[in-house]
Amino acid sequence: MSSWDQCCTSGKFNAKFAKTRKTVEPLRKIERNPKEREKTTSSENEILISNSKADKKGEDFAGVKDATNVEIHLSFSELGLNSCILNWIESLGFSSPNKVQNEVLYRLSEGEFRHNVIIAPEKSGKTSATLLWVLNKLLCDKNKNYPKALMICPTYEIIDATYRFLEQIPKYFEIKTYAAIRGKKINKGEQATADLVIATCDKVLELSKSTFNLKNVRYLIFDDAHCMSGAEGHLKTLSHVCSLLSPKCHIILCALYCNNVLHDFIKKFLMQNQIIRINIVMRKVIPEEMFIVYSNNEERVKALIYLEMNNSFKGQTVVFCKTKEESNRLKNALDNENIPVEILNGDLKRSKRTSILQQFKQNEIKF
Repeated sequence: MSSWDQCCTSGKFNAKFAKTRKTVEPLRKIERNPKEREKTTSSENEILISNSKADKKGEDFAGVKDATNVEIHLSFSELGLNSCILNWIESLGFSSPNKVQNEVLYRLSEGEFRHNVIIAPEKSGKTSATLLWVLNKLLCDKNKNYPKALMICPTYEIIDATYRFLEQIPKYFEIKTYAAIRGKKINKGEQATADLVIATCDKVLELSKSTFNLKNVRYLIFDDAHCMSGAEGHLKTLSHVCSLLSPKCHIILCALYCNNVLHDFIKKFLMQNQIIRINIVMRKVIPEEMFIVYSNNEERVKALIYLEMNNSFKGQTVVFCKTKEESNRLKNALDNENIPVEILNGDLKRSKRTSILQQFKQNEIKF
């Protein structure tokens, strides 16, 4: 009898689960041998990138630096980047772009289209390449109308990671960046002089009423736009932001994929665009075993508690819930059994979420 089976009180579910351990219905078991798990396919237009460093800064160079089998066509200097930016890149330990950065920088520098849509996998370097191109443009822009560029991100964590990457810039060239994160405010009546502003779409609208004039924005980057395409509220806010921009604003949209919602948005606000679609093969970790179990909420919670109390889980554990209410109920159930657990959702303050993620990364939080 399985560990999961032992903790469930329903005789009907017990029998079904015990039976399905030996069959394929209704439980589906997926197995892969080690050789198959490491097997990847590649084509003439594909590259293999290690995804071992999965943080936001990894997209901004770390991780890209560790790319393997990358075919380099042009150096950063050959792609027309300013010498100040080249010195900054060199100080970070990079000399050549990977395939995604090379393609993005080259296509953007052609300047044949009013807007650009970049579709490429996560951690491939699309955002870093886009930022380099925009920064290069800002160094040549001598007008005093601020902000000159705007970057919209789906979460404050992404904003914070991007800003920490960009805050090294003043050592190498004069470009001011401002990250609209919680707890950081601009005094009322003070005209912001930031060349590049990074914010969420809601924060952008808030700042546009008191601090920034969106008509001044020459370049707009929608980062991880696919994350904002699933919620109607986000899309309405993005549409509102676009309606406040100058007709001359150059919009660059970065995403992992383009669904129907994004497609309609692009068709409406990014006319005369070019789509830069780059396919690569990422190394994926496929579990040796995967079980799909059908049970009700009460049985799932009891089984989870039983497995945790009997040390069935090796290492750290992550549980995904559909709703905040469901995650709160699960946490209360685990708390009643004195099982240490931390919950992570949008209701927490940014500092608290950051602290939880950092503790989990350092193996200080198990569940």
